[in-house]
Amino acid sequence: GVNLMPYLTGERSGRPHDYLFWKLLREFPRRAASSKKSMAVQGGEHKLLTRPGDVDDPQEMWGYEMYDIIADEGERNDMMKSEEFGRQTERIERDLHAAWDEWNAETKTCWWK
Repeated sequence: GVNLMPYLTGERSGRPHDYLFWKLLREFPRRAASSKKSMAVQGGEHKLLTRPGDVDDPQEMWGYEMYDIIADEGERNDMMKSEEFGRQTERIERDLHAAWDEWNAETKTCWWK
């Protein structure tokens, strides 16, 4: 890993990693069919993530959302739904997906399952 303290104290500038990845799996024992799964990858000024729709409907397909986290700190304007969705947005999405796929292939599954 990378020591983040020099970045937090200002001793170093820049980014400690090219990408940040995270995934979440939460299950709710009282309702076996209910769970939340999501993933996200942040690279540069963009973040791509999935969010489940209706967690009580297992047929609900995940959707992808993408945000410019510099220009849209509140993540209110999904670039995937924007009328300006074009080649640049498609390229950014493709790059973030490729980074995610590479990282996820190297990541072990939950050992407690």
